[in-house]
Amino acid sequence: MPIRPSELWQKLVYVAGHYTKNPVHCTRDAIFHGEKLLEIGAIPYIPHIAMFWDAVCPHKPDFWYWYDMQILERCDAMLIIDEAETESLGVQMEVARAIELGIPIYRSDDLWAS
Repeated sequence: MPIRPSELWQKLVYVAGHYTKNPVHCTRDAIFHGEKLLEIGAIPYIPHIAMFWDAVCPHKPDFWYWYDMQILERCDAMLIIDEAETESLGVQMEVARAIELGIPIYRSDDLWAS
C-alpha cells in the first residue's frame, strides 16, 4: 500500500538498509531513499552516512550499533530498504527495536509507489 505523504509529514524517519555487503553502494541507495522521504515532507535519518565519520574517527561496529539505536529511539517511523529485513542482521536488530518501541515501519516499495 502506498505511503501517503501526510503519514510522514515532518516525521523523523530512520532509513534501515544493507551496509556491510557494499558500504558505498548501500549508502548511495540509502541517500536516494532519504531524498524521496524529503520530497514527501519527512525528515530522514540515514545511518549509512556515518561511514564518512568513521573514515575520519574510526569506531568499532558495536559503537555504531549502539549509536544508531540511540537515534532510532528518537525516530517517529522507520523505512526498510528492499529486502534488507530478511538479509541484514543489523536491520533485523533495528526492526526488532522499532517494534519494541511501537515505531511504525514502512517498506521502500510503499514509498516508491506513492
